[in-house]
Amino acid sequence: SSEYLEQMGSFIAWLVLDVTPASIDWKKDTLLGYVDTDQYGALKSRQELEADRLKRMNATTSFAPQQLVASEDTQSLVIRGRLRTLVNNVETANELKAYRIEFGYAGGRTHLIAFKEVPYASK
Repeated sequence: SSEYLEQMGSFIAWLVLDVTPASIDWKKDTLLGYVDTDQYGALKSRQELEADRLKRMNATTSFAPQQLVASEDTQSLVIRGRLRTLVNNVETANELKAYRIEFGYAGGRTHLIAFKEVPYASK
C-alpha cells in the first residue's frame, strides 16, 4: 500500500541520510539487511565509501522530509526535503533534495532495490 511504501521509504531515507561518524556503521549494516540480493554488493560498496568519507571529514548529514509521493504501481517512493550537511559542526550545505526509493517483494519480504537522487522538481 502507499502507506507502507511511505513508512519503509522514510525509514530507508533515515538510515541513509541522517548519519554521523558515530552512527553510520550501524545504520549501514541495518540498511544492508533490507537490500535485494542482486543489489547488495553495489550498495554495500557505496555505503562503505560514504562511511569512510563521512568519518574522514567529520561530517554529519540530516534530512528533513517535506513531501512523500508513493507509487503502488512501481513500488517506489519519491521523498523530497531539505538535506543539511555539517563538517566539524559548521554548516556547509542546506539544500532541497529529492530521492527515489525503489522496492521489490520476494520471499515474503520487501527489499530495497534502489536509492538514488533525482531532480527536485515537485509535482
